[in-house]
Amino acid sequence: MAVLCVCFSCLAGTPVTRAEQPETAQTAALDELTENNGHDSGYELVAENRRFALSMNNSTYEVSLSDRETGEVWYSNPQDRAEDPLAFGINQENLSSAFTMVYRDKSRGTIEVINSYAGSVQNREIKVEKEEDGFKIYYKFSSIKCIVPLRYRLEEDGLSCSILTDEIIEAGECSIMSISLLPFFGAGSVKDTGYLMVPDGSGALIYFNNGKHIYEKYSEKVYGRDENFDVTEDNERKQSIRLPVFGIQKNSRALLGIITQGEALASIEASVSGESHSYNQVNANFELRAIDRYMMGVSGNNPRVVTIYEETPISKGELTVKYCPLSGEQSGYSGMALKYRSFLMARHGLQYKPTGQPLCLEALGAVRLKESFLGFLVNRTVPLTRFDELSEMLQELNERGVDSVAVKYTDWNKDKINGRVVDDAAVVGKIGGKSGLNKLLNGLRNQGATLFLDTDYYKVRRWNGLYSKTRTAAKTVANRPVYKYRYSFLDNLKDPNLPASFLIAPKEVERIAERFIKSFNKLGDVQISLGDMTAFVQSDFGIDGWSRQKSADTIQKAVALLSEGRSLMI
Repeated sequence: MAVLCVCFSCLAGTPVTRAEQPETAQTAALDELTENNGHDSGYELVAENRRFALSMNNSTYEVSLSDRETGEVWYSNPQDRAEDPLAFGINQENLSSAFTMVYRDKSRGTIEVINSYAGSVQNREIKVEKEEDGFKIYYKFSSIKCIVPLRYRLEEDGLSCSILTDEIIEAGECSIMSISLLPFFGAGSVKDTGYLMVPDGSGALIYFNNGKHIYEKYSEKVYGRDENFDVTEDNERKQSIRLPVFGIQKNSRALLGIITQGEALASIEASVSGESHSYNQVNANFELRAIDRYMMGVSGNNPRVVTIYEETPISKGELTVKYCPLSGEQSGYSGMALKYRSFLMARHGLQYKPTGQPLCLEALGAVRLKESFLGFLVNRTVPLTRFDELSEMLQELNERGVDSVAVKYTDWNKDKINGRVVDDAAVVGKIGGKSGLNKLLNGLRNQGATLFLDTDYYKVRRWNGLYSKTRTAAKTVANRPVYKYRYSFLDNLKDPNLPASFLIAPKEVERIAERFIKSFNKLGDVQISLGDMTAFVQSDFGIDGWSRQKSADTIQKAVALLSEGRSLMI
């Protein structure tokens, strides 16, 4: 069960007692880990293949990736950082670090930051284990009683670096909240020209040394903000990050970063030179535990902010970023896009379709509206686009020369328009029912059109049958059902007059999809639109402790189930 800690902004901290972890073995591991590499300073070759060579500095434990074809070298840390006129104290230490770490000190009720250089390397508390294609390195932080291991692995097209979460040891009163991995790998200095590529919306470029260091650094979650978290005021009007990728273009060469494991736990961060150091950098930051904040007493004169910390064990596995050097014609953002496309095609079996894209059309089926009947307000189903009307539209498009159309048809399902869990493919009668759907499908064969019926497995307003908010709703960090309000366009605040929804727990999605697909298969030759299923990723802090990454994996399984024998629209 998820155990929580709550603190008020007006108090030093009010921890909730939790069961102590058995620390004997963990403490022993901390005591055993000492620095065992007494080599002279300098880079030593660790692994090599036909294209690349991986080396490690025996004094600072930073790494270099050499391209044997071009002679170019990428370093994990700036090689001229000691000369940086802006970096002092902890900022200079950060430049020498493989990662920075945010942790919570439960004994003091504070959130702190520590880096691998000052917390481990300077104290010579390092252990390196050589492997066939790289090495593992264990960073011991005696001051907070924890060990964090990384793995560097040389690959045919670059280098992968992983945080090995199943080998992390936390033996004291400190809990790791997040780790910012290789923040200065490939960073560009004030002497360099180039840009940072971030996947904001359709993609964006942040040019080196642009003088905008006075603004807040770029930091956005992969797959968008977690819908589980409470948002009192919704001021965001932006597109979410859909691709776990980033890049650096520096002096006519490029480095592409692809988050290959744990991407749903990651944020992409970027900043330019001028504030605390003289470098332009972009990297991935992984959230291991969540923090949420609630506003209490909003309607009163003395509102308080409640901060709640996730206290569940760290999810096991690897958090990995793959770094791919690019040169020549591929050294720009177009080359980064081509490389990422080839990666997706190889990993997921995707196929490239350069031509023949259809016209995409969206039609709304029906809505439920309140109307007056004999002096009483009643809910009635009002059709917006009937099946016969859609058929007429497609016929007219076909006569005008449009011979390929993909139709997304929403609000056709009885459960959906009534706000219930969508586990049945019952068609709304007012738009034509199943017979009207069959007539439409028969006509589509001659109109060059494909019908995608939209569905939604994540939001529900009314519980029915097998489902309830206790069993089926996702839970907040405070272990309460997640209730999502809609926001007013006037003041961006929650609007209690607009319909709100519960979020369905990610663990329930695959089970609901299995029930739905059995009913959906009876509708005939019709395809599926995934609705909000791939629009966001959420956590669930209920008894089972469902992380964003586990949620993303569940979505993949559900998508695979729904795609059997049919096409999908995302």
